Amino acid sequence: MSEKQVIKLLLVDDQPFVVQLMQKLAEKAAIGVPSDFEVEIIGETSPLKAMKIIKEKQPHILITDIVMPELNGFELIKHVRLFYDPHKTKIIVVTALEDKESRIKAFLNGANDYVTKPIDDLEFTLRLKNMLKLVSLELIFQNRVLFLQQALKEATSKLLQKLEEDLSNTLSRFKDEGN
Repeated sequence: MSEKQVIKLLLVDDQPFVVQLMQKLAEKAAIGVPSDFEVEIIGETSPLKAMKIIKEKQPHILITDIVMPELNGFELIKHVRLFYDPHKTKIIVVTALEDKESRIKAFLNGANDYVTKPIDDLEFTLRLKNMLKLVSLELIFQNRVLFLQQALKEATSKLLQKLEEDLSNTLSRFKDEGN
């Protein structure tokens, strides 16, 4: 049996009870991932520590608040989009900011989704479940692409080897016929 792939999920909010709530909801959402995946959930209350975790783990999904001390969520999103593969990390903003400007700013900085507080348990779980499904499908697709690339490389190598043998045999016959 093959080893399970890990989908890494980082939750960032300066309020510990919000991180705990999101962890519980993330555990519920993770129940629906395909059986060949497992979800690693990391909670952090310091955005600066979260930056270190992002560098070390490069999570597939980042869920972040906007209004935090040390570093706000907009800056955290910008950092992720600037220094890491923008297609690898999906970002969900969970914040008390309900104004249109904040939503637009989050999306312009690279957020993929936006949820307002107070967190609605069902909505959050469904949105995260959809994001986990998307990430798992992307990983399956990447694995298939790698498999097909390897198979193509091997087939090309075998074909070239066969062509070289055929060419060598043909040249040998011409030499033998010429003598």
